[in-house]
Amino acid sequence: MTAKEAAEYLKINYMTVYKLAQRGKIPATKVGGNWRFKKEILDEWIARQATAVRGVVLVVDDDPRVRDVLEDVILAQGYRVAAVGSGEEGRGI
Repeated sequence: MTAKEAAEYLKINYMTVYKLAQRGKIPATKVGGNWRFKKEILDEWIARQATAVRGVVLVVDDDPRVRDVLEDVILAQGYRVAAVGSGEEGRGI
């Protein structure tokens, strides 16, 4: 799957998936200059991360740039992030 598809599957921002792949923090392979992900391997990675994750943080901000920065900071601290653009979206999580 592509980075965009992986982001949708993991329910995180596309740029976060891309940055994690660049940093080697998520299992990915670069093919022809594009990151590729295997669902089965992502599932295994998620299972391993579950024991290391401290919790989930909901980020609500209408500015995607702010959301991206907050996601990066929170992920670096070992938390999972659910980022949305409005309170209405946040209620749906």
